[in-house]
Amino acid sequence: ETTEDYFVRAVRENNRDELVVSVASATGADSFERIAAELEAELKEKFGLKISARGVAPGALDGDTEIHTSPKPKRFRDERN
Repeated sequence: ETTEDYFVRAVRENNRDELVVSVASATGADSFERIAAELEAELKEKFGLKISARGVAPGALDGDTEIHTSPKPKRFRDERN
């Protein structure tokens, strides 16, 4: 239900480092919450880590990945201060 488009951010929240993965899905906004929950469970099972997930509409990650302005899409940004 997701496309190949994703972006991962490292953030600091509540004095903790966390990863947030955003994945694009054309299923519609009403499915984003379910898709995120399923992805979080799968990541927890595979890696043993709590990684937050969120679903977004196709094209919503274009600014983060720089897909139209860079020869290779960016997939990660460290936003911790």
